[in-house]
Order: sequence, then C-alpha cells, then structure tokens
Amino acid sequence: MKNKIPWIVGGVLVVALAIGAITLGQGPEKPKSVGELPESARALVVPANEKHTVVIPPCNTPVEQTTADAEQGKPTPGATTFELNAGEDVRTVMVPHCQPGTGAVNTAGNIPSSAFVVDNAPAANETDGAFESDGVIAKSQLVLQQGGDGTTVVVPPCGKVTKGEDAVLQAEGGSKLVVGARC
Repeated sequence: MKNKIPWIVGGVLVVALAIGAITLGQGPEKPKSVGELPESARALVVPANEKHTVVIPPCNTPVEQTTADAEQGKPTPGATTFELNAGEDVRTVMVPHCQPGTGAVNTAGNIPSSAFVVDNAPAANETDGAFESDGVIAKSQLVLQQGGDGTTVVVPPCGKVTKGEDAVLQAEGGSKLVVGARC
C-alpha cells in the first residue's frame, strides 16, 4: 500500500502539468480581421479636386427634407454639415450608423447625426473590403466621381448593418446636389 501512494501522487501531478501546458501552449486568441467585426458606419469617398459640402441628416428623419434644405442652402435642425476644402488627395468621411431605438448615432440618444473625416485614409482593405479608423468600421462606401458636377453631398446614416454594398454617386441633370442612397 505504501508503494502505490507515491505513484498515484506522481501520476496526478503529471496529468495536471500536462493539462496546464496544453492550456498555456494555445496562446492568446488571435484578433479578428476587420472584415469579421460588425460594421458601425459607412464611408463616403470624396475627390479633393474642388470644395465640397457634406450634409448628414439626423437619424430617423425623411432625407427629402434635408435634401430640400440643402438645395436652398438652408440648415436642417440636427443635421451635421461641414465643408471639405480642395486639396491634393481623396477624402474619406465616416458616417456612423444610427443606433436602434435611440434616433441617434450614440446609445445615449443625444447626438442626432455625426461624421468624421479620416486623415490619410487607406483604400478599403483589399482582403475584406472594409475601412477601419479608431474602431469605427465601414464595409460599404459611397464614392463621389471626380470631375462630376456635385459639390453638395447628402449622406443619410444607416439604421442597420449593410451587406457591404458600394455605390458611385453623381449629380443628375446639371444639379450641384448629390444624394446617397438609403441603406
């Protein structure tokens, strides 16, 4: 009986050390690629050949009202409006999605619309087709054609995750106004 106890204790220690080695040997979990993370915005790609005005309507509002206001040069309450000056490269604007149940782009429900311009934005990741900046991920993009007539761009925020669809925007009928499609 005395001879079996050291063998049992030794066997238990070997099994415990083996389990520990296997667990530690797996290492940390690999970070997900941008394409695997959920989309939280859509991107607007604007050429820098001339000055452009960008208008983001408030969440859960008819885009037609913001479009009519933009055509008349009037501000829309709750809309985010800014100008992109002419420059040398393209500009990428991230437009955050509206959060469900809030009518806003943040969970607190107090920011009706927003956008931010990404400095030196790389092209969409070629392997998964997504833009990422400071944790904001866009899998769909609206691209304003260079040399087109549109100088004012209205981009409604998405209220849902999209399927990564891209679209080329252009003004119609000599208009200076371009309106991005709803999601």
